[in-house]
Order: sequence, then structure tokens, then C-alpha cells
Amino acid sequence: MARGRQTGRILPHQRDTDDSVPIIFADAVINEEHAAAVHTTESQGMKPKTRNEYRNRENHLMVFWEHKYPDYFEQGTVLLTDEEKNDPNKYYHKNQRDIRYAGINVKLITAFLSNKKTKPNGNLVHPSDLQKYGDAIKWGATVAGQKLPTEYHIGMDTFLRAYRKEFAEAKSNGKVDEKASDPVNASLFSLICQWALAELNIFVWVFSLLMWHMMARSISISSMALHNIRRGTAGDSLAFKYDNSKTDQSGEFVQEKNCYANPQTPYLCLYLALGCYMSINSESFESTEKLFVKSNTKNNTAAQNYCRQLSALVSRHADAAKKFLRISRFHAHGIRKGSGTHASSATTLPPQFTSVAARGEWSMGKILDIYFQFAMGGDYYLGRLLTLIAPEDELFDSLPPHWVDEEHPTVREGIEITFGKVVSSHENGEHNPIGVLSFLLASMVHHSDWLLEQMAARPDHPFSNIPILNKPELLKELKDEHLTLKPTVAVKAATGIPPFVAQNRLLRKVLDICVLNHEALGEFKSDLTEAVAEAVDAKVSAEGGVNNSILLGQLSRLRDDIREDLNNTRTALAEQIGNSPATADVRPRGDNTASRIPRPDQFEYTDNRGKVHKSCVPASFAFPRGTTRWDGWRKWLEGQVYIDESGTTWKLKPFRHLNGMDLKPQIRAAYHNEWQQIFKRMEDAPGVKPIPDSITEEYIKESYDCATQFLKDNYSYIFTKPDDRVASYAVGTWSKKIKYSEVLKHGTEEDKQKLPPPTANNNKRKSDGKERTTRNPRRFINRVSTHRESIVV
Repeated sequence: MARGRQTGRILPHQRDTDDSVPIIFADAVINEEHAAAVHTTESQGMKPKTRNEYRNRENHLMVFWEHKYPDYFEQGTVLLTDEEKNDPNKYYHKNQRDIRYAGINVKLITAFLSNKKTKPNGNLVHPSDLQKYGDAIKWGATVAGQKLPTEYHIGMDTFLRAYRKEFAEAKSNGKVDEKASDPVNASLFSLICQWALAELNIFVWVFSLLMWHMMARSISISSMALHNIRRGTAGDSLAFKYDNSKTDQSGEFVQEKNCYANPQTPYLCLYLALGCYMSINSESFESTEKLFVKSNTKNNTAAQNYCRQLSALVSRHADAAKKFLRISRFHAHGIRKGSGTHASSATTLPPQFTSVAARGEWSMGKILDIYFQFAMGGDYYLGRLLTLIAPEDELFDSLPPHWVDEEHPTVREGIEITFGKVVSSHENGEHNPIGVLSFLLASMVHHSDWLLEQMAARPDHPFSNIPILNKPELLKELKDEHLTLKPTVAVKAATGIPPFVAQNRLLRKVLDICVLNHEALGEFKSDLTEAVAEAVDAKVSAEGGVNNSILLGQLSRLRDDIREDLNNTRTALAEQIGNSPATADVRPRGDNTASRIPRPDQFEYTDNRGKVHKSCVPASFAFPRGTTRWDGWRKWLEGQVYIDESGTTWKLKPFRHLNGMDLKPQIRAAYHNEWQQIFKRMEDAPGVKPIPDSITEEYIKESYDCATQFLKDNYSYIFTKPDDRVASYAVGTWSKKIKYSEVLKHGTEEDKQKLPPPTANNNKRKSDGKERTTRNPRRFINRVSTHRESIVV
């Protein structure tokens, strides 16, 4: 009879079963196709990496026995046949032998563990490391269909229990290697976000914010995709949900995590960071919905890249970081720890621990996990705390930036322009991202002034590749006429607001009223004096008299009239001067709210020889870093908005109209070698020319598709890589890959046949066997010197 249920899961031996009846057709053999399908499903029970690790640990045991206890090695292990090693259900990995699990001698196991417990530096290994050897033996016995003796379980439990005490004592004496990371508190986390932005690392910025808001492991963020994000149920948040987690590989119990915008601090706003990242990398979403993982790469690749870049970032700012933690104990996992700590201690009235545990995917124990379930209310409050807006701040209960009417054509236009391929590739799919993108764009428009400031501070900033920032008229219309922080039909009320926030707001209003009353009483005496004086002056003036006060008032009015006349005269002269051809401009100098179109001689720069050149491009201009072909094509056709050191916004002409002398020598080579090569070639595509004078969004998309197909037809070898990887290539990479020499080296035979005839630049020079001579630079110098001397004479 089955035993009573003790946990939430009913184990096989606890079920009410009947084994008295023989299994029907017990020796049946299913066909290979069905056997392979069954194996494919059952193999998902454990990751291949874990199986291989278990087999490696078993191999460590057998190698130890072979050298230290050869007699037991011969009896306690068995040599595998080729058939056994190739059995897909056994997972033998690289092992040549297997353990005899039935009758295994636990003394030989504990002997190995006692030898393994000490590191070369004399410190003890963590108990969990030794525990994994026991887990490997249990798993191996299960796969082999053998049962371990009771003596084994007793001996292992006794040894590991004693070793935990030994490890604790060694830890108190400093005889262990501490690997646990220190928590990253809110102050250090804010600095990390600022450091990442200062180094133009958008990837680390958005990845860090996602880890913080979701209290996540880096591997969980690495595998995020568009289908993991949706609008929250209440309407004022974004809900994130993993496919699975470390503790729930099936994803059955994974809970949503509601995350909120930060309309106060741009570099801490998750919506802003995610929107910028998706806009800059929109082309990579054409063939995938993954945020960070590229095709044909493992899920942990992005997490590893993030951890490596984050560690390097903090190392460069070690002097500041060491004020908050031990640099030797810094790790990306500390962000997860710091987020959980902040949620529990940021205020004297923190969220319930059950909400914190649910967001961090932490177990509270079997009983609590069963009876304390996830609830939205606590998660809402927790999500707001993680925005790092103080609960007593007036913006804590504010709504996120959103639209008065999300269906308005202008809003729709902004979404399509900003997120491009994300919209066109996934709008009609199962997981339509429009609702999420609408929220992200609203935060981008809300923080647009800050984004433009970042562009002004760094001419090569990746933010210059965000299309909406290069359309100032559309950006202004969205911000002035469509953006709001007030309740609307779609976003009705703020969620996650505890009662004390409303009470604090009412108390603040009462305090403001008291302060106003106090100030009014303080000013009553002076107001009374002025009122009496005005009454006296009025009586004297009515009787035709003049006193000192009346005289001063008349002189003051006369002075104001004279100043007004002078200002009007100066303004008229300025307008006349401003309308002259030499100084004509699109708008007055002091107005920085709209873009200006520079004249051909608006700017100047000095070349390497000291010669001054006039130009239509600011001397401080630089091409945005990491520009993809999609973003570059838009700039090639439309130009770019550029903000100079004074904060003036300039609308630069389309890059296709630039010539070499428009650019200073430092960036002229980049234009010729990186930009012109690929985009001139794209112009050769059928259907691209003639390029219209008025560039529309429709033409940009259609011409880009035509040019892409043209590149596929002529340089097919480039597109053998996964689409999302090809989409991430910068313009410099494209220009390199379409070079004549690159196609000859890596292209297909069809690509080589479509190459144009070689020119003097790419035709291989023939060698006549003679050594090349080089001109002596000293002879050139002497010749110049002689020439100058003859001129002087």
C-alpha cells in the first residue's frame, strides 16, 4: 500500500499500484523510429553538460582507484564494449570503463573524497563539490539499472555531514577560498550604468538593468526573447517571464515579473535602455526574436560576454568601486544579490518576502512554497521599488510615459521608424510586439532631451543611429501633442502604490499650506506699510501735488520707455543684418529647439598642413560607432541630425552628397573606405535609382530590400552566415567583404564570375624579379631646401 503523501510531488513508490499482474507483451521491441523519438524526449530530463560532468567525475574516481587501489579497480569497474559506448541511452561520454554500482564499497569512495577535499594551496573545497561525486554515482547507478547498497548511503551521509562541520571550522580560520560575490548596492549599480554609457556600451547598460529589475541570473537574461515580454495586466508595466529557470527547467512554475519605467532618471530607466537597444539593433530582429543570443550560439554566450565586459568595466573604475565592495569579490551575480537586498531594505515598509522570493526564483522551503503563492499586488510594489525612485518621491506613484491615443497615425509612424525590422518582421506573428514597443518609444521620447545631450557630448555615440532622433519635427510633434503622464483609456491608474504614499502626498500639501500662511503673515506688516503709502500718494496725486514717491515713479516709467525704444531699434538692425546673403540662416542663433541647415561654408577645419577649409559639416563631427547597413542606408539617403558643442542642432545633408573635402582628414578615410564602398554599390541595385529628392519611409524600405537582394545575388558568400549575424555587421565590415580581393579569396565561383573587370587598383601587379627601389626621403628634403634657397636668392 502506498505511503501517505509527504511533499507536493507523488513519487512512484508512493502511488497506489498493482504489480501482481505481469506486464503485457513485456519483451516487445519498438521500431527504431519510435525508439529515437522516445530517446529525444527522455534526454531532455537532464542537460548534456550535466551528464558529461557526472561521467567525468566517475572517471576521476576510477583513475584514483587505478593508481591507489589497483585490486579494487579491477573488481569494482568494468570495461565497456563498443556497443555499450555507442548506446545513446547510457551517455558514457568519453569513458572507457564504468563502475560496478551494486556492492560498491563506500570506503573507497570516502578515501577518494578525503584525498580530493584539499586544494593545492592547502584550502578546503566547498562541500557541494564533494556532494556532486555522490550525485554522479547515484545517477550512474540509475542509468545502469543497478541499486546501491544501504551501507553506501549511510557512509556517504556520515562523511558529508562531518565534512560540512570541518569546512565551517576551516572557514573561520581562513582556510577556504571565498568565491561568493558581494552584493552590488543601488549606489554602485547607478555608477555601473553611468560608466557603461560613458564607454558607449549599450549592451552592458540594458543587460544590467534587466538583471537588476528581475533579480535575475545572467543566463536567464541571456535567453530573453520578444515572446518573453508583454504589457502588464494593469496596463502601467511591462511583464517579463522566462521560458524556464535554473530551479524550474520545465518552466511550469515560473512567474511574471512586472517592471516599471523611471521618468525621473534616464540612465536608470529600463524602458529607455531596452528601447534604445532594440532600435539600434533592429535589423538583427529580422530573422530572430532573441534579444541577445545570435543564431548557432549557445544560450550562455551572451551571459559570458556580459560578465566579461562588466568585470572589465568595473576594473577600469576600481578606485570608485572598492568603496562599495571588495574588488576581488565582484561578479555579475552581485547585481542579483544587490537587487534582492535593496528590495528588502530600501524602505522601512518593504514588500513581503514572498514577493521578493518569487521574483528571484528563490525557494522558501517546501511548506512555504506550497502555501505562500505568487500574488500580483506584492510584485507591483516590488517592481516600483526597483526603479530606484524613493517611495517618498512625488514621482514614485507616477504613470509611465505613454500616449494619449496609441492608435494615432503619428504614433504608429514613430514606432515603425524607430523599430523598423522589429515591427515588420514580428507584427503579424504570434507574439505581436507593438504594445511593448509603444511603451518603449514613449520613454524614449520622454527622455529625448537627455538622449540628444549624450549625442552632443560624443559625436560618435550609437544614439545617433536611433532614427527618431534624426527626425526633429516628428519627435517634437510626438512630445508636445501625443505624450502624457496622465491617466488615459489604456493606462488608467498606477499600480503597486502602498497607502502611505498617498498619505505622504496629503501631508505634503498640508505642509505647503502652512508654509504659505506663515510667509503671508510675515509679509503682512510690509504689505500694510506699502498700502498706506500708496493711499497717501493717490490722495496727493488726486489733489495735483507731487511728492518724492510720485516723482520716482514717473522717472522709472520714462526709463522703461527709453529702454524699449532702444531694444526695438537694435532688433530691427539685427533683422536687416540677418537677412543679408552672407549671414542668412534657417532660424535665430539663440533658438535650439529646431534643426538648422548649414551653409556650404558654415564651418571650417584645419587640415594636417595647417590649411583652413570651409565645410558644411561641423569640425567635431564623427560617424556613429557600430552603424549597421540599415541605419547607414537611412543616413546615406536622408542625412543625420548633429548637435555641436554649443547645443545647436544641425540637419546634415544626405551622406551620399558629401565629398571628401567636407570632412576633416581624420574621418575622411572612414567615409571613403567604409561608407562609400558599400552604399555606392547598393546604389547600383536595380530599382534604387533614380533617388527621389523627397525621401519617404516607404522608399527607404523598398530601396533597402532591392539593394539587399542585389548584394545576395552578387556576394552570396556573405549570406551563408545566419541572418541575425549578418544583420549585425557594421558598414566597415560590409565594405571589406565586398572588396575585389575578399571575393576572390572567400567568394563562391558564381560570385567571382560576377566581379567587374580588375582595375589598376585591384589588378595584381606582376613582378619582374628586380628589387624595388625606394626614394631616399633625404634627397627630397635636400631638393626642397635647394628650391627654397634659390627663391630667397
